Amino acid sequence: MVFLLNYQTDEKKVALYVKEKYGEDSRIIESRCDDCKKQKHNRIYTVQLTDQPFEVFEVWTDKKMIRLEVEGDNFAMGEPLKSFNSDLSHSKEADELKLYGFNKTHVTRFYDADDSGVLEEPFVHDGNVALFMYDENQGDPGEKLLASVPLINAVNQELSPTGDTLACLYVIGQSDYQTVHHNDMDGYKDAMKHAKRVDIKNLLKAEDEEDIRESIVDGIGIRSSDEGSLMRKD
Repeated sequence: MVFLLNYQTDEKKVALYVKEKYGEDSRIIESRCDDCKKQKHNRIYTVQLTDQPFEVFEVWTDKKMIRLEVEGDNFAMGEPLKSFNSDLSHSKEADELKLYGFNKTHVTRFYDADDSGVLEEPFVHDGNVALFMYDENQGDPGEKLLASVPLINAVNQELSPTGDTLACLYVIGQSDYQTVHHNDMDGYKDAMKHAKRVDIKNLLKAEDEEDIRESIVDGIGIRSSDEGSLMRKD
């Protein structure tokens, strides 16, 4: 009982730190203790901003006995992607993707389900990066994606200077844009159940529409056999 109460207090301290530093409410989606076996008690919390599901970062703490001290966070690591997305929104690639009905193109680190393939808590924050595109004409995107491969490859190459590379692509219905970006996690989960996921490696090596269709996986929590390496569990 003492441990439980203390753990809840620790979470509140982390939430208060995020609120004071960034002015945002947050929730903890994962915590780990990398050096607990060495009795250094350095705990890391993976934090998600409540009203911005894609804003996920780590808060580092040092716990000695019953006292938890917040040492810092890596929120700033997301800044290169924000800058990249700003440039991408005005790029010729984004303009040409609109011709195929793909809007609001951007890159982000993303959530995934656990290895069971079930979309439910607890979520895992995957360290990889995905390209998100919103399809104004929901349906079979095979033909459009095949035509878009050179553009998507160009986006991937332009991402390289940030130190990141695309792991996968999500095609989401245009009507779900507001829900995914401005709603709570429940709305996010519901919208992403209808997303179409394609591993970037499979997409770039596709030779025809059938290859594209075979690579598409419906729903964020279902993965093809060669996608398991995208999951990172610390």
